Amino acid sequence: HGAAATVAKAEFEKSLAGLRAQLVAKEQDADEWEEMAMRVKHIGDAAAMELNARIAALERRSAEETHEAGAWQEFAAEAQRQVAVARAGLAHAEQQAAEWQEVAMTTRDEDEEKIVGLERALGSVALEGYDLPGLSKQQGANCLL
Repeated sequence: HGAAATVAKAEFEKSLAGLRAQLVAKEQDADEWEEMAMRVKHIGDAAAMELNARIAALERRSAEETHEAGAWQEFAAEAQRQVAVARAGLAHAEQQAAEWQEVAMTTRDEDEEKIVGLERALGSVALEGYDLPGLSKQQGANCLL
């Protein structure tokens, strides 16, 4: 019974030693996996930081471009307003020019009518003769022509 117990104890110790060796191997694997996981986490954290920095830069750029676009839109709106004001001013100036041209043509026509009337009056005075001091009627008429 003693020999069987010794053999059983030896097998148990051998099995225990095998299990301890497996435990050590599993702990080493676990340590390696933990180390690898830490490296991957470190790499992932670094990549995440870099991506966050890129995202922040792109958001800043987007905000700047949005602000610039807004400024350009304001500039374009102001330019369009000024063009509209200039066009309205031009239309008003053209209307005034047309009115003044009408006034000028009416005045010219009236003046031409007055000239014709004055020429007729002068002609009738010349025909009748006109007594100017120191001149004969014929000389006075010739002065008026």
